[in-house]
Amino acid sequence: TFIRAAKEVFNLDNRVKYYIVGDGPKMDQYRALAQSLMLNSHVTFLGEINEVENFLKAADISVLTSGSSHGEGIPNVLLESLACGTPVIATDNGGTSEILMNNENGYLIKNGDYKELAKKILFLKNNPDILRSFSKNGVETVRSHFSIEKMISEFKLIIP
Repeated sequence: TFIRAAKEVFNLDNRVKYYIVGDGPKMDQYRALAQSLMLNSHVTFLGEINEVENFLKAADISVLTSGSSHGEGIPNVLLESLACGTPVIATDNGGTSEILMNNENGYLIKNGDYKELAKKILFLKNNPDILRSFSKNGVETVRSHFSIEKMISEFKLIIP
């Protein structure tokens, strides 16, 4: 989904660069797809890295496209992205919607909808005021709902 969206964006604006962080059994397949779509100079595969927050802080947008068969619980990468002030576009499955509030701190899209993902990437790129608003709202989301203090106080409520 992500690589196909990158191609859609590339067709309209070839100045956007993408960095794919992580590794897994399908990585060779993803590299081959990027190469077949002639995106080699625009998509960089970083593999597994330490200190991912440095990349999140430098990024304009973070994207999480999980397949419907791999529903995330509460994806840490969403919390990490929002805490770094990086708005997120993610597929709406698992616990993603418990963190990501559509049109407030990012966007939720349907699984596999690479055209919608491309539209959202371009929209945020071309609307820096909304990008900044999402960034601010994302940081506040993490502070108000997912801080250590908040989690401890909520945990104490369930302990008799």
